[in-house]
Formats: sequence, structure tokens, C-alpha cells
Amino acid sequence: MRKSAIVKDDRSAIGLRDLEAVQRLQTSPVFMALFDIPWTPLFLLGIFIFHPWLGFLALGGGAVLVVIAIFNQTATNTLQMKSAHATFQSDAMSDQIRNEAELIRSLGMTGAAFNRWNQIRSAALGDQLKSANIGGGYSSLTKTLRLFLQSAMLGLGAYLILQNELTPAR
Repeated sequence: MRKSAIVKDDRSAIGLRDLEAVQRLQTSPVFMALFDIPWTPLFLLGIFIFHPWLGFLALGGGAVLVVIAIFNQTATNTLQMKSAHATFQSDAMSDQIRNEAELIRSLGMTGAAFNRWNQIRSAALGDQLKSANIGGGYSSLTKTLRLFLQSAMLGLGAYLILQNELTPAR
């Protein structure tokens, strides 16, 4: 009977981890970007129809944003992998400690087991924090560049209107 309770706990823990993985996927920016990809060529074509200069500005700005995203991925990938590995180790150790709690208590190893788990968990959280800081820096750079591109598009549009290469909307 006790073995079936342990198996049930393991299944529910695995199910919870799977659910968290699905939640992380659905809230990731990459997943949301998949919905924008089919529309991007259409919008770029529309901008080029207004004026080629506007189209080239949009295309160049988009290329710079893609390059920044690639730099972000390469800068944070190693830390994310280390964090995921340490998280897996801490989860495995936590499961092991929970499954062998009676033995650990009877041997007086509760403090040592907790300290060992805490070290692994702290390493995982430290790597997650470093990765988030680096990613946050790239995210701020991307937002700044997007705002600059919006202003540059408006400014270039106004310049083209003043040069009589575009007509203002009426």
C-alpha cells in the first residue's frame, strides 16, 4: 500500500512538472512570435508600397532586432542550461529526501540533507537570476530600439511629405 502511495505521488509530481512546462511554453515570447511570422512579409510589402525608403528602414530595423535576439539567445543559453540542470538535480534530490525522510530523520541527517539540497537549489536560482538579468538588458535594448524605429518612421514619413514624395493623409 505504501508503494502505491509513492507511485501516485511521483505521477502527480511528474504531471505538475509537465503542466509547468506547457505554461512556460505558452507564455514565452517565442511562442507568441510564431503568430506574427506569417503576417510580417505582408506588412513589409505594405510599407514598401508607401515608399521604398520607409520599407528599407523597416527592413533594416527588423534585421537589427533579429540580430539582438540572436545575441540574447547566445548570451543566456548556457546559463539557462546550467540552471535547468541544477533545477533537475535539486528536484531529484528533493524527491529522494522526501522518499527517504524516515531514514534521514532516524540517522540525524536532516540538517545535512537540507543544506545539500539548498546548495544545489541556490546554484539553480543564481543561474536563473543571472540569465534573467542578461535577458532583461537585451529586452530593454530591444524596447528602446523599437521606440526609436517608431519615431524614425514618423520622422522619415514627415520628411518625405515635405519633399513631396508622399502625400499626407486626408
